[in-house]
Order: sequence, then C-alpha cells, then structure tokens
Amino acid sequence: MSPKRLNGGRRSAGATDGLEGSLAHVVLFTVIYFCYMSDDFEGSIEEAIERALEQVRPAMRMDGGGIELVKFDPETGAVHVRLQGACVGCPMSHVTLKMGVEAVLCDAIPAVKEVICVD
Repeated sequence: MSPKRLNGGRRSAGATDGLEGSLAHVVLFTVIYFCYMSDDFEGSIEEAIERALEQVRPAMRMDGGGIELVKFDPETGAVHVRLQGACVGCPMSHVTLKMGVEAVLCDAIPAVKEVICVD
C-alpha cells in the first residue's frame, strides 16, 4: 500500500512559488549586478551603496517592497538597511536581502562585508 497523498495526489496551488520566487530574485539581482558594475564611479562609499540600491529598488518595487539605507559602518563593513512595504515580514525577504542585495553590494563595493536589516 502506498502512502496517502494530500489533496488526492494533486499538487497544491503555489507549491513551488517559494522556490520559483527565490530563483527569480537570484536571476534578477545577477542582472542588476552586471548592469551596476562600472569603473567610472567616483565618490564616497555611501554614494556607491546608494547607487547600487537605486538599481535594486525597481525590482523590489515590482513586488510591492522597498529598501532604505540606514547607515554604513566602515569599521565592520556592515551596511544597515530598512526594508519597506511588502518586504516587511515577507518570508522571502531574507533571501532577497542576502542573495540579492548583499551579493550585489559585496561584489561591487569591496568595503562592504555584510548587509543587516534593522527594524
């Protein structure tokens, strides 16, 4: 006797939405990363961070969210950000923050070591 399947063996709606959403965010932020990379930018680290965040914001807005730079700690290399809109409380926000925003910032700006979300 085989194990009983939930929903009579039918796949529930949205069963892979989390995974597909994660992959979509990774692809999107990879594209943003390559669009952002340029050697002609001069300015402070905060300006470079803000410039990178400007590239990330449209993708976050597409899902009803946003991101705000709170501060940069040059001693630790930590960028403190505040998530906004639909990103607040979203179960995918950690993936977006770490695999998207943090990956872009760390790769583009050597002084950035991590991104921390503050309330």
